[in-house]
Amino acid sequence: MVHIVADAVLFDAEQATLRPDGARLLNAVAPTLKGLPNQIRVEGHANRIPVSANGPWPSNWELSAYRATTVLRQLAAGGIPEPRMSAAGYGSTQPLVPYTDPTANTVNRRVDIVVLSTASAEANALLPGLDAKTSTGGTP
Repeated sequence: MVHIVADAVLFDAEQATLRPDGARLLNAVAPTLKGLPNQIRVEGHANRIPVSANGPWPSNWELSAYRATTVLRQLAAGGIPEPRMSAAGYGSTQPLVPYTDPTANTVNRRVDIVVLSTASAEANALLPGLDAKTSTGGTP
């Protein structure tokens, strides 16, 4: 899994248009991902600060999903076959760090690129940090 904190790298606040640095970063990652046979899931995450009431997004759900699909499209442009990828938006439901952490608002606003395991559920169960849900599309 690759965690990319969205702030000042991928997206500006409440935006889903890639920043130039974010596009360069994804273009650098794409060749490595392209060379793998695995399925890839791009996950958008938000912090729990509500989006602006008059902004373009009804909620952090839509913002996180759109950011995930923006990253997916950039990876596809980098040569990763679209049938190997999927995108999901989790809003603020899966924080990377607890909200009591002083970095929570920044760190939890991120996009994760998850390389899904091709191993059997039994093999995944033996690996630390993985469980049987990983190979079937569940959260690692």
